[in-house]
Amino acid sequence: GDAYLQENKLDQALIAYNRALTGNEDDPTYVIALEALGDLYYGQRRFDLAQESYDELLQRENRPEIRAKRMIAAYNSGDYQTAQRDAERLEDSSVVSNGHLALLQGKILADTARNQADWEDALNQLVQAVVQIGVSPESRAIADEYIARANYELGNYSDALSSIKRAINAGETGSRHYLKALILEAEEDYVEAREEYEFLLAWSEIFPYPFIDDVQERYAKVVDLIENPPEDDA
Repeated sequence: GDAYLQENKLDQALIAYNRALTGNEDDPTYVIALEALGDLYYGQRRFDLAQESYDELLQRENRPEIRAKRMIAAYNSGDYQTAQRDAERLEDSSVVSNGHLALLQGKILADTARNQADWEDALNQLVQAVVQIGVSPESRAIADEYIARANYELGNYSDALSSIKRAINAGETGSRHYLKALILEAEEDYVEAREEYEFLLAWSEIFPYPFIDDVQERYAKVVDLIENPPEDDA
């Protein structure tokens, strides 16, 4: 399996690791193959299967390194309860920084927010992760995106725009440009919003954005508002 992985023959590696797991479970190489299988699934973004491998591995070896891997796989597969529990158990460990854990918990609050109070809790947690605890530059960009999202949901459009601009400056993604467009549209800056939607429509020819249908609808709307601006009530 390792040899196939080195040659980037992922399907063959997957078969080999699974074959290794049909052998004696008491063999020391069993847990090695189990972790390798989980890592391979994670690299393929098959997070639910990666989590299953890490679940079994944790039952055999309760190591914080494996718990950290399971935490991220669980978060990405939508199992927020497991991710939250793992984050709590990993606090003050040398494997994951407390800032990263606090950021993950803020992301979970944002991903599960249903009302204004939830968004306020998420925003407070995210700001705490960045300002009070501290995160890496890469994590700061992710935090800025989520902070922008929380501020957008709370109607704090100016703060949201500042945060999403910082996130984009750190690294452009479709989701960040989409959020920036939503904020600009909410601020009634239809010309700038149109440019963001046009950017996404162009890049959607390469990247299959899950939000592209909404982009198309919003693009048509802002173009109409630009060409036919609403009359002032006065």
